[in-house]
Amino acid sequence: MQGSSQLAATGDAHLSTMGFSPDGLGLALADSAGTTELWSVEGGTWPWLSTLLATLNTPGGAVRSLGFGGDGRTLTTAGARRTATMWSTKGPFARDPIAVLPGPFPGKIVGLTFGTDSRSLIAAGKQGTGVPWDLTDPASPVRGDPLALYGGTVEGITLSPDGGTLAVVGTDKTVTLLDMTRPAAPVALSTIKDTGGAVYAVTFSPDGHTLAVGRSDGKTTLWDLTDPRQPARLTDLTLRAPVSAIAFTPDGRTMAVGEAYYVSMWSLTDRSAPAQLTSIRLKDYAYAANSLVFSPDGRTLAAGADNATAMLWDVADPSQPNQIASLIGHTNSVLWVAFSPDGRTLATASLDNAMMLWDIADPASPIPYATIKSPDLQSFNTAFSPDGHTIAAGGTYGAASKNVTLWDATVPAELAADPVRHACAISGRGLNTAEWGQYVPELAYEQTCP
Repeated sequence: MQGSSQLAATGDAHLSTMGFSPDGLGLALADSAGTTELWSVEGGTWPWLSTLLATLNTPGGAVRSLGFGGDGRTLTTAGARRTATMWSTKGPFARDPIAVLPGPFPGKIVGLTFGTDSRSLIAAGKQGTGVPWDLTDPASPVRGDPLALYGGTVEGITLSPDGGTLAVVGTDKTVTLLDMTRPAAPVALSTIKDTGGAVYAVTFSPDGHTLAVGRSDGKTTLWDLTDPRQPARLTDLTLRAPVSAIAFTPDGRTMAVGEAYYVSMWSLTDRSAPAQLTSIRLKDYAYAANSLVFSPDGRTLAAGADNATAMLWDVADPSQPNQIASLIGHTNSVLWVAFSPDGRTLATASLDNAMMLWDIADPASPIPYATIKSPDLQSFNTAFSPDGHTIAAGGTYGAASKNVTLWDATVPAELAADPVRHACAISGRGLNTAEWGQYVPELAYEQTCP
């Protein structure tokens, strides 16, 4: 038998009542201060990978009793003032998957990538084979014949911006480049074999002419892909270990690298001799950046970190990054961050098989408008379609991959029209003084929601 413990109340409050949803996948915990937390409970092998879906605040003191509706879509809480409150457990902008793409898969899913037209998707399996889908009708995907990606086991895939080259990371520390001119019949162009540790990060420059490869021992190499059949080494950088993520600005002039507990910024004016601009130390040496991405205008850098947060920096001057926001809502390591093509939405995914969508029209004031969690969702690997309409997710930590799910990633029209009015209603509450001190220590505390 396995179990896990969860803090059920904060401060001087104590747990006053609790209850499971009818399907056993939801858990409500209420306390003597009038706060109710709604959790999605991850069953199976990893019960500790549970997700906080919402925090509900009821005025009037302790919550004395609670109960879910028969279909699990409502939760009723009752307090000491003879008042009961009914809540929707799905939230104002809830969404269900557009489609569920079932297995079987050739081993655990280790990577997902959309085609440049957003009408196709490839899921890479651990055993070196890809599974393609035709998404011409996203609600009815058509599975294609298996694709041979590599002769051994693989760790991940990355598609070049023009869709012409697929980089396949092997567990043998290699990177193989495939010609995707005919997506149904990939052709091997070359294999990069190099010294150093396991390959942890692979990223194409926006023009597709440079490939950055970061390794577990800190070695980071830039390769010239002018002729992808003969990659030419441009330079080797010796960075802190491990290198966990690499991102280029849209103009290709700046590179961000997650190295150990830092994010370093590099000028690529001369790609054979990158110049370090600055290095951002992540808080207290306690966590690393698992994912890095620049906004479409190149002025904002997003990072997903092990401390269950995503962070945004203003990098209009890349030599002087300024952190402008911490995105709080996940309950486990944030593995992936991605901007929509218009820069309006940031999508994040975490280790506990949950995704969140944030309206970042104002990057300094992100608004979480959807927490995506369902029994079908596995989000260890994720991808944003180039048209910004769809997110694909598949694969999970320590268990078999059962499916790939497709999700609508568009900002609801009602929210886009008046984001300020919806901000506190969506989040349920503002930051308390302890959270403010943790995430915004440089500013005096302000009450952010009534």
